[in-house]
Amino acid sequence: MAQADPALNMLNRALNGDHSALSFLDRTSSIYLLDATDPCKPKTYGGWNFIHQAMNEIERNEAGCMKAGKNASLTGHVQLLATMAQRVARRSPATDRGLVATCIANAAQYHASESEAQSLISLNSEIREIVMGRIAAMAFDVSFHSQRNMYKSAFSDPVAMEKLCSVLAVNAVASGPMTINHFMKEWIIPSLSSLPPFAVACVTYHLAIEALSKTSPAGTKDTLQSLSHAVVGCVLAPVLVDSVGENSESSNYEWNCRLVSISLRALERWCAATDLSLPQIKHICAKRQINFIALISDALYSDSAYVVEAMAELLEVCIKENGEEKVSKERMTQARYIMEVGEDAFRSITPEDLFRIEVKEMEDVLAELVTGVGLQRFRFSERQAKGDHGVCRNLTRIAAKVGNATVAKLISGKIPTGASGLLELLMKAGAHPHVHISSIAIIVLSQLLSIGSNFTPRLLPLLQHRAIIPYVLNGSVPSLAASSSSGVDFYEFENFRQNVLVEALQRCYEQNSKYYMDSCTSAVEEFCSSSATVEVSFQLEAALFCLSAVALSVNSPLKKNCQKGDIHARQLSRCTTALSTKPVFLPANPLALAQLNRFLGMYGSWYTMVASPQALDVAFELSVSTINMSGTAFSDQEPASEMLKEMAVTPFSEAAKATRILLTRSPLHFTSQHKITLLGSAWETSYIASNRGMLKIEDREDICKGICSVVASLPVSKQEISYHAFAIPIVECLNTMTKQADTARQYEIAKLASVMPRLADELRLLSTMVKSFSVALDKVNTKSEVNKSIPISCEIQPSIGLLAKLWPCLSHIASNYSLDKHISESLGFFLVNCVPLRLENSYAIGLLRELFMLASSMILDSANNKSPLPAVYDFVERIIDLHGSKIEIASQVMVEGTATLTSNAYCEVCKKLENLILSSILSIKNSLGSAWSCDKEQGQGQPAFESKSKVILDERPTATDTLAAIFTVLSIAAVNCPIFLIHLPATIGGDRENNRLISRAIKSSVIVLVEPDFELARTAILFLVSVIELMASTESSSLRTTIENIVSSARATIVTILIAGICGGLHATLLDPAATLLYKILRTSPSQEVRTFYEVALQQEHFKLGDAARVVLAEYFSRCCTGELSDTSLMTFAEDIWDLHQYDEGRSLASSDRVAAFIEKLSSI
Repeated sequence: MAQADPALNMLNRALNGDHSALSFLDRTSSIYLLDATDPCKPKTYGGWNFIHQAMNEIERNEAGCMKAGKNASLTGHVQLLATMAQRVARRSPATDRGLVATCIANAAQYHASESEAQSLISLNSEIREIVMGRIAAMAFDVSFHSQRNMYKSAFSDPVAMEKLCSVLAVNAVASGPMTINHFMKEWIIPSLSSLPPFAVACVTYHLAIEALSKTSPAGTKDTLQSLSHAVVGCVLAPVLVDSVGENSESSNYEWNCRLVSISLRALERWCAATDLSLPQIKHICAKRQINFIALISDALYSDSAYVVEAMAELLEVCIKENGEEKVSKERMTQARYIMEVGEDAFRSITPEDLFRIEVKEMEDVLAELVTGVGLQRFRFSERQAKGDHGVCRNLTRIAAKVGNATVAKLISGKIPTGASGLLELLMKAGAHPHVHISSIAIIVLSQLLSIGSNFTPRLLPLLQHRAIIPYVLNGSVPSLAASSSSGVDFYEFENFRQNVLVEALQRCYEQNSKYYMDSCTSAVEEFCSSSATVEVSFQLEAALFCLSAVALSVNSPLKKNCQKGDIHARQLSRCTTALSTKPVFLPANPLALAQLNRFLGMYGSWYTMVASPQALDVAFELSVSTINMSGTAFSDQEPASEMLKEMAVTPFSEAAKATRILLTRSPLHFTSQHKITLLGSAWETSYIASNRGMLKIEDREDICKGICSVVASLPVSKQEISYHAFAIPIVECLNTMTKQADTARQYEIAKLASVMPRLADELRLLSTMVKSFSVALDKVNTKSEVNKSIPISCEIQPSIGLLAKLWPCLSHIASNYSLDKHISESLGFFLVNCVPLRLENSYAIGLLRELFMLASSMILDSANNKSPLPAVYDFVERIIDLHGSKIEIASQVMVEGTATLTSNAYCEVCKKLENLILSSILSIKNSLGSAWSCDKEQGQGQPAFESKSKVILDERPTATDTLAAIFTVLSIAAVNCPIFLIHLPATIGGDRENNRLISRAIKSSVIVLVEPDFELARTAILFLVSVIELMASTESSSLRTTIENIVSSARATIVTILIAGICGGLHATLLDPAATLLYKILRTSPSQEVRTFYEVALQQEHFKLGDAARVVLAEYFSRCCTGELSDTSLMTFAEDIWDLHQYDEGRSLASSDRVAAFIEKLSSI
């Protein structure tokens, strides 16, 4: 490559990843430069100049190499150049002229006259025309498409050739509908016989792709619709006729497959762009004596995966399922063009008429396709035998689409011809070992279960077989083999079972519940026999999976005194009896063990409410024995440990969950001394298992919840003793881990990080025990007539005693280790779970005081580490959630003197709550943004997103998690105790009237609406929504006036930010809450004032939809103000507006088809 080839050298550097070269190509594609070194001969330089120069250099290099008998190897350079040309061609000629004019106008050293400027603009337009002419000449050069000359030039490379064709299509669409019409009618169609079919198909394909873009000019779709008859009938169908059926032994076979594939893809994209339907394609082809259905049926016999994939995509777009589509205005237009009648004559046809016609014609087409696709069952087996999974998958896609569209007809028997072939193909596909193939078929097969009474017995064995997790046996040692046999890894296979198989199994059950349960029950009995081997454990796992998949449906009749329930009860009793044998292979297969315990949990309601006590005992012993295994089973030396590492949920987790379900639903059954002893053993084992990493904290919590339910059901005299006995391991572990932490902090600081997670887990377990016992005891007291006379203090006395014993340790942990993330989260969990449900005795009030002190100690060092504060706010949130109504009354007593309280406890809670909130904010106010630390106004009074960058940096919070927690607490307070919220001062002891906390919170929330942390922005939006809702719903005029005065100053900024966000500035997940907030502001604000706000917002540069859309949208907002339109409507249009603004800004959006359709949609409401 010569140094005299600067453009080619730049492409070469870019291909090698040179950043400066890539940057140069990017700038050259985007802007124009003016070279006025010689004022007498000024010239502009941009994308078209570079492309023109590069094409010259490539041709010169290739010519030189050809003379020398060498290969220039410039294929990559041409492909990159064509990609660059695509980008440049997407600018319309008018936009290009505007860029050149801007370039000339911005020149500092050269001042061109109007005629000189126009001359430069015209010269650039000429270069564009020259380049497009050269590209067209290459794309349609027959010699470049000849097999004999293929790949001699980089321009003849098929990938490069397709890109060059796409440049022609992109340029035509960017130039407008008239250019498209001229390009196709005056160039392509009249010259078809002399043009290369591949180039014609590529140009058609990319025309449709470009027409589907958001920025395609208005009128593009209508133009393509007017061309559908000619494009399909004269271009694509004849190309397919000439190419389909080429002998696979032919030297042209590979090229023909490429041609068929691109032609089918062109047809598919054209249908997507024009709303062209399959019956309409058939109608067009019939006029040209082409049987289109026969044609595509022949194409299905191709051995090329690309051809069959293109066919699958075509049918997926063109076949509309029942109820999937209504006759739109665009479809009516396409039908008129196909019928070749004028608008006046077409008015006699209504959308309903067209719908009936299309439904009938589609039924005829589908009937033919059912037969044609059914014949592919033989090829499916052939290709599967050859390992051609690509063809198999796409044949399955086609069969599934046809089957989906004809479900009703197939079930009713109205399409008998070929139906058996289609079903056989789907059954073969459903049995295919690769999940990506079988899942497609199974989804359709499950919808066809009503096709005949014998179909469920035919399909269920297939589903049961597919439920078996792929495995291999090395001797007697099992291991997973999902990826090698099913085409996916174990995680993906589990997703397939949970999402596809479960739904199909549930449909089978609904169709024939007795047969389903009998089949699964017999399988469980067979696989639990004494002669069963380890290999059988995978079949047992699958059988139990099938039973668990329908548990919700089975449990419903089990609870009723009906025949179906009795049948299922007998079937589950048989399963339980079989499982009670505890097959010897279970310890060797953690998958089967996990599924067994999952089965017990899924049918927990039957075991605890309907089954015999013996069956419940079996379930209990199975789950507890699994927990006891966790102390020793599946060590690293055991082969099964590798299988355990692959599992997302271990058997011990499932066992803990099953144990919790059984114990919490029937706690009285487990109050015997023998069962208490078994529970004590399992509880002790859980500590050993935790040390081994076999039980997570969530699993230990499940066991704890179950045990607490049993302890709460004991006689009152035994509750406290048993409660403290079960708490001994927690107490000992907490003390031990605290001592280890203290030692590590003093002597081995590196070990402290390993101690903290375990200490945090024990804190969390303690809080779970306190809460679970309280909830369980409350449940027992509610149900038991005997216990209703028990004083309410007994509800928490055992917990109070335990906490009193541990309080020095807890205070020590909070004071010394709350800055650790794990500890702070667990302390927050502890604070939340220990909040008393009622404050009706000294025990509860004393406990809450201690919790406030614990929370306060977590705040002391939070200035340098914000980790504890979200936990503190969780505690505050829990108090407001539980006691908000009483806090509200106490606030009225303290602030307004308009209410009375029987107890002063809630007044004390108000004071402590206020102090905790304000002291926590004070501790990190400089990290929350200037809205919390000072009262200065936004720079020059602008909205937050328009302020100078320095102001934004000053006001941006760094403690985002804490600020989000503050907004959440204030939102809940606005609902549960608004008077408390409104009268919170901004500082401790501050002015409640003139320096309110809510004022700072609103100012802060407005600032963070534009934060990149969208979770913070979400909490800010929800806080503002709660404030606006409070203002609209409160009956207190003084409260309403106070909020109005606070909100009014921020309203204009909020509206502007929200509209800017809906125009693409917000994260997609924030659109619904943002639309809700905007709607509430529109509804609650003075109409004339808010109209000014949204009209100003729509005039700013973030709104890209143009003047016509601006007028219509302003009218839409005015109707929202009056309540004529709902917030749901605004949410829908917010998504539409946001989606429209996600586009390449190199092209105009305002004049596009999509915006025109949006305006029409908005105007029609």
